[in-house]
Amino acid sequence: MSWLDLKLAFRMLLRYPVLTLVASGSLAFAIAIGAAAFAFISLFLWPRMPLPDGDEIVIVRHYDRAASQPESRVVADFLRWRGGTTTLTDVAAGRGMARNLLMGDGLVEPISVAEVTASTFAMTRVAPILGRTLTDADASAAAPPVVMIGERIWRDRFGADPGFLGRTILISDVPTAVVGVMPAAFRFPSTYEVWQPLKINEGAVQPRAGIGVRIWARMKPGVTPELANAELTVLSAQHAAVWPTTHVSLVADVQPATSPEVNDPEERTLLASMNGVIALMVLLVSGNGSSLSAG
Repeated sequence: MSWLDLKLAFRMLLRYPVLTLVASGSLAFAIAIGAAAFAFISLFLWPRMPLPDGDEIVIVRHYDRAASQPESRVVADFLRWRGGTTTLTDVAAGRGMARNLLMGDGLVEPISVAEVTASTFAMTRVAPILGRTLTDADASAAAPPVVMIGERIWRDRFGADPGFLGRTILISDVPTAVVGVMPAAFRFPSTYEVWQPLKINEGAVQPRAGIGVRIWARMKPGVTPELANAELTVLSAQHAAVWPTTHVSLVADVQPATSPEVNDPEERTLLASMNGVIALMVLLVSGNGSSLSAG
């Protein structure tokens, strides 16, 4: 915008104050509505993981081709891959469950707890605002129970006490020491506000047995989902050779860590076309506003 543009705008405002304000207000309103609509539609069609470089995070899904259904009993697979592959790094595992938390004011609040491996926090690249994250040592059978809590709980129930670390709270009647507080925006893998170590008895793990977990990982720089899937096809064949009884029909691939709310192709096309309609409406309002100002 040049100085001449500013002078002309100021003259129009003095000469036609109401008309100029109406035109400017209409234009601003149209742009705001258009931007909000674009953001809303994009959220449904192309959701993003709200984490640093979130597009690199994927779910490693296991699928039973014979039964035509996903398989979650894949702790043995995770233990073989946790050191990383040529395409994936920071391989993590976890599961969710409901627990009761005895709060600082004596109230019991039902909470969703995520039991996760320590590698989860290296993968998400989000640091705690107080204390530390979980470690591999916390997951050993002899380690005392520890927990990380979200910032909301820390502020609402414990008064954001900076000396809160190390205090013991009751999670489903189990005394548990608080070792860290995560930012309020951190809810990985979905809406969790409490994180405990996922304890795995590695000596007793059998292929395709035991607890069900989800596996996440971060694709290495320059790696595409196609490259990751190509490697996982090879690794799945290797697992089938080692565990033919349980893995002959089991294959692994990577999936986006976030799923769009609308999956039907026709519905997605229709929803995407609304962006064009909205853009046209913004242009029409902008043109009318310009005409009014010029007039």
